[in-house]
Amino acid sequence: MAGIESRRRLLKGAALTPVLLSLTSRPVLGAECTISGFMSGNVSDHGHDDCACGFTPGAWKTPYVGDGNWNHTPFDPGTCKNQGQGQCNNYNGDGTPFFGPSTFSGSDPHYAGKTLMQVLWLSGNQDPHQFGAHIVAALLNAYAIPGYGMSPADVQAIYANVDANGGAAGGYYMGNNGKMLTVEQVVAFIQSTLCAYQ
Repeated sequence: MAGIESRRRLLKGAALTPVLLSLTSRPVLGAECTISGFMSGNVSDHGHDDCACGFTPGAWKTPYVGDGNWNHTPFDPGTCKNQGQGQCNNYNGDGTPFFGPSTFSGSDPHYAGKTLMQVLWLSGNQDPHQFGAHIVAALLNAYAIPGYGMSPADVQAIYANVDANGGAAGGYYMGNNGKMLTVEQVVAFIQSTLCAYQ
């Protein structure tokens, strides 16, 4: 309980938007904060399970989150194609590219030529298993949320591992312990680090 209270004091002192404060003050309970912990299946309390939960891919696409909290990342969502017509669901290609030196390196054709925000909006077979949307949300959370269970480098390493082993359509994550996670299982791990699933 002391860890939760100290994190709440830290977050209350941070200059973050109110929605970010309300979401990140709740720890992920019963979930592992690291992919290696998730793969081990060990969910007993060792103190490392107390991490801040992150925003879902759906939350990162909304103006309520995006207007304030993309500013807590080094990334740009880009401009809306249908500006002034309600919630934007179609973005120009002027945002931060999915593939780049500060984002991801790889070759998955599902994400080539797309921005981070455009990948969040992919659906169906455009983004198998919603892997791209979840890995983007994890990267944004790693930058924006103090105490999130993964660093940006951790998220980038997860993407690189899956990309090198077949990519979003049918690839897998290979752990240092020789255990393997399917893309669906990697998405389930990322979902376990989020405040709400959508």
